[in-house]
Amino acid sequence: MANGTDAEGTPKTPFAEEKTTRETDIFPSVREEADKPLPVSREPVGSGVSLPEKIQEYRKNFLNRKIAVHRKQTYICYDTYRRLARILPLLSDGMTVPAFLDNVLDHHLEVYEKELDEMVRLSTQNSH
Repeated sequence: MANGTDAEGTPKTPFAEEKTTRETDIFPSVREEADKPLPVSREPVGSGVSLPEKIQEYRKNFLNRKIAVHRKQTYICYDTYRRLARILPLLSDGMTVPAFLDNVLDHHLEVYEKELDEMVRLSTQNSH
């Protein structure tokens, strides 16, 4: 157990805000409109737009790597991992399964933030 962490490796001192850096901050050639906020929609990626626009939106949402200061290990099904590991390098240079999953989960949490907050509120209300 490292000094300053609990048994799971989580820092004992909570960070006010976890700092992350996108690869576009390090490699300006990858910048390509990286400063624009990512669209968050309940519609499938790019509904009602052309295929090239859908692809561009998908790349912005899911194929930009960010460099996290603190990571945690997680497990996924072997078949899912193999499928992603096979296609991700073809979609984006340097894209890894963990980086992709981080983007997908961030997007999911942002899209369903209100529902998740309400579910947590109801769950804690029922437990008292």
